[in-house]
Amino acid sequence: MNKLVTASALATLGLAGMAQATLTAWQTEVGLGATASSTVFATTSTPVKHDVGTLSGAQSFEFIVNANLGGVSSALLGDRTSGTGNEQALKFEQYNNTGNLGLSAFGVADWNSGVAAPTGVDTHIVFSTDGVTGTNLYLNGSLVGTTTTVLDISGLTGLGAVDRGASFQDVMDGDILGFASYDSELTSGEILDHYNAFNAAAVPEPTSTMFIGLGAVCLLFRKRR
Repeated sequence: MNKLVTASALATLGLAGMAQATLTAWQTEVGLGATASSTVFATTSTPVKHDVGTLSGAQSFEFIVNANLGGVSSALLGDRTSGTGNEQALKFEQYNNTGNLGLSAFGVADWNSGVAAPTGVDTHIVFSTDGVTGTNLYLNGSLVGTTTTVLDISGLTGLGAVDRGASFQDVMDGDILGFASYDSELTSGEILDHYNAFNAAAVPEPTSTMFIGLGAVCLLFRKRR
């Protein structure tokens, strides 16, 4: 029994180290290029109100997220407080039960990207606008969709849901593992650099691989006995 517990613990330790390495590498890359207006380098498991900074014109929003589909719609970020003039939401699942990433400008337009929201896996997502012609959606470093709706999100905003003042709507079922907002349009090259930093770190380092491998050997040894 002790051998089984030890093997499991070693494997878990290796995987936990890998997960933290991916986030640390991404955080470092975020600090190297365009200056972020705000960052959240901690896991957001429930909706919170977050100040994304005073943004206007070109702007970008970057997420490391692991979520599932739930309800008819869910938001990575959004605001629907009356009179703010920026009632928009970046959707992990666009309304109504589409299963696709999207963008909503409440009362104006709902954009369904046609791109399935990756569920149950750590995923890099970026929405970026030039403030004039439209918004680009990037998934794991690649441009996957474009809409003519221009982002206009600023100040106190819901993270992991849409902020409705005294409540939240479109609550996301999952975790935002990291977030950054920018008062600029991230270039495709910058976005790819950020994703590559996150993705490259996901490859097990020798120590992590050793832990996982040792765990497997211990399990095999126990079975043979």
